[in-house]
Amino acid sequence: MLKLSNISMEFGALKTLNDLSIELKEKEIVSVIGPNGAGKTTLFNVITGLYKPTSGSVKLGSQEMLGLSPAEINRAGIARTFQNVRLFLNMSVLENVMSATFGRTRSGLFSSALGLKRSRKEEAEVKEKAQELLKFFGTRLTGYRWDQPAFSLSYANRRRLEIARALATDPKVLLLDEPAAGMNPKETQEITEIVGSLRAERGLTILIIEHDMHVVEGVSDRVVALDYGVKIAEGDFDHVATHPDVVEAYLGKGSTATK
Repeated sequence: MLKLSNISMEFGALKTLNDLSIELKEKEIVSVIGPNGAGKTTLFNVITGLYKPTSGSVKLGSQEMLGLSPAEINRAGIARTFQNVRLFLNMSVLENVMSATFGRTRSGLFSSALGLKRSRKEEAEVKEKAQELLKFFGTRLTGYRWDQPAFSLSYANRRRLEIARALATDPKVLLLDEPAAGMNPKETQEITEIVGSLRAERGLTILIIEHDMHVVEGVSDRVVALDYGVKIAEGDFDHVATHPDVVEAYLGKGSTATK
């Protein structure tokens, strides 16, 4: 579904990704872990077209993504969330999700400005789609919350809303950048269940960056560990979590792994 081959990314003399290759199968959940500065978010920025790598290839199915704009990559089927939540805070919850679909609507500015029948019909369809996506997250983002401004939401619900907005673009592959960051244990468990449901109920292939090892262990088919832009381990959670190079990257040389 998604194949990264020999990706390198350099900023002057600094190499943030070094000959990195990762492959995701359809409906697979793969977690990327590593200490701060390992190159995890740079990887997402390369996949989504924010950065142009020094070398390598990024393919969605058989289609090459490198050279496409972020908007073109999104239309091809890749959506993401961000490490720092990026919402339209003064827009309502419902409007935030609807905003992700307008780049795909067919009605032009003239039709929308005049409120023509076609434009009204399409806006009603967009609104209904946004409501259905928000229902996926249960009562936390439904009912009266649809009309609330995004700034009134708790941090955890802002995270959920950002995922809902990404889903509105109908992705095949979803990239989640630290979805459990800043959450308490209950919220973390809920987001773990949401990630699993995104695969089970919506058929998504998911690449996730996460520091919380409970989340990583709970959702991952495979785990990839990075350090200074280099893949130092790959496999199931137990293999990677106890790998000597991973333990050293997190705890320092001479440390021993404990389960």
